[in-house]
Amino acid sequence: MNRPLPSADKAHPPLAELPEQAATGENAAIYDALRQSLGVPMVNLVFRHMATVPACLPWAWACLSPVYANEAIHSAGAAMAAVVKGPATPVSRDMAGMPLAAIIDTLDAYIRANPINCIGLGLLERALEGQDAIPLLATARPATVKPIPAILPMADLAQLPQSTLDDLRRAATALHRAEGPVIPSLLRHFASWPDLIRLTSDQLVAMDRNGDLDRFDQAMTAIADDAVATLRLDAVPKPDALTAETIQMLARQFRPNMTRITVVAVALRDALVSTRLAS
Repeated sequence: MNRPLPSADKAHPPLAELPEQAATGENAAIYDALRQSLGVPMVNLVFRHMATVPACLPWAWACLSPVYANEAIHSAGAAMAAVVKGPATPVSRDMAGMPLAAIIDTLDAYIRANPINCIGLGLLERALEGQDAIPLLATARPATVKPIPAILPMADLAQLPQSTLDDLRRAATALHRAEGPVIPSLLRHFASWPDLIRLTSDQLVAMDRNGDLDRFDQAMTAIADDAVATLRLDAVPKPDALTAETIQMLARQFRPNMTRITVVAVALRDALVSTRLAS
């Protein structure tokens, strides 16, 4: 697990997680299966936290692995990201020295994974309610996923200077609309470039003010909820109480933020692509 943040952040300690490089045994195998099924080179925080709760990650992956292997959830995730539309204007901040191609690949990885995981969390909530017999998945096609081979490294929060932590916290607060404990993993990939973190914060604030954040968020959520209502889960064992409590907490906390950070990631990706084309 990560070490505690410096004293200024003790009021909001990071969510417990099992880092990818520290995973062993069954956790490591599930992490690898997640990366393979999504075609991304990282494991999202929601699963890294599940791995710290005994039996939670194995139960969740037993539920989700057949669904993640199927084209239906990937198509729904792509449809969620596709609702974010608008004019892509080049970024005005100085991007000199920043690895634009790697930044764009990193954004693309989260644009792919977050919507699918948002649906996945909803399916896990439904599994807790015993709703696991809607027969759509059996008629869908196996997924064909083009891998994203590499992205920017993700910073260890405990190793960052306080100024960078403050920038990350401000961006997370803009996302949550309140100060909270979770810094999205996507932002941690930007830790070496404070201007990029601030650009993301600026984009969040601007999209919130003009209504685009809510508008696209609601459209994405509608697609996710429809997928949750129609995809079929195979019968799985009833989870223990701690697993159920963890899934409920994660769904409540993460599903809204997964859609909101995806809205901003798509807008930022499109703006950076325009910047690269204009340079």
